Amino acid sequence: MTLQSINRFARNIAKATLRLPRGFDLYHDLRLIIPDPKVVFDVGANIGQSAKRYLKEFPRATIYSFEPVASTFQQLITNVRFDRRSPELSRFRPEMCALGAETCSAHMKTAEGSSDMFQIDPSGNEEVKVSTVDHWGGVVGHVDFMKIDTEGHDFEVLKGAEKMLREKRITAIQVEAGMYPGNNCHVPLETFKSHFEERGYLLFGFYDQVEEFFTNEQHLRRTNPVFVVRR
Repeated sequence: MTLQSINRFARNIAKATLRLPRGFDLYHDLRLIIPDPKVVFDVGANIGQSAKRYLKEFPRATIYSFEPVASTFQQLITNVRFDRRSPELSRFRPEMCALGAETCSAHMKTAEGSSDMFQIDPSGNEEVKVSTVDHWGGVVGHVDFMKIDTEGHDFEVLKGAEKMLREKRITAIQVEAGMYPGNNCHVPLETFKSHFEERGYLLFGFYDQVEEFFTNEQHLRRTNPVFVVRR
């Protein structure tokens, strides 16, 4: 065996050793399909938990963070600006709006509970602005990765992304899916799967699996599946 063959063999062993199982690390997995993302949509940005991570993991991407609630939006800006270095902040684009099926106004229930559980509801106490993924797609052209975490409103966001999905202008999309019939808060996985497959997207992996904590049962309550465009 030549030295070149030995080196090649050693590299292959190293790659096999370092290969993580799909679903263990979202960012590791995304690099397999999006090595150098340029645009990320953070839909339901809350107070910046995801935005801060995206700025770190995607060093050349512009992060569009959509958060409609005024007080939460201010926390989002404060947290990200406090946490990140100034050169990175030029890649952070906070937008005070929700994304939904159409451009309109809506109400959110914000009077009780934590900010990551606020929901759009006709009886809500705070009026918010609603835009669409298709509108913002017209601004950016292509989205490499889109995370949707809107407490049961995810499917409405997808309705407003119909043009972008049909034209395959989003590479990967993460949603929050319900995993059993008793979960009335999240859209069922089967609904998402059917919707995406009809538009040329396939299931890529499962992330953040959460058991049924309300009743302390061990079956899955929800998870964050990622779907990718089929080229």
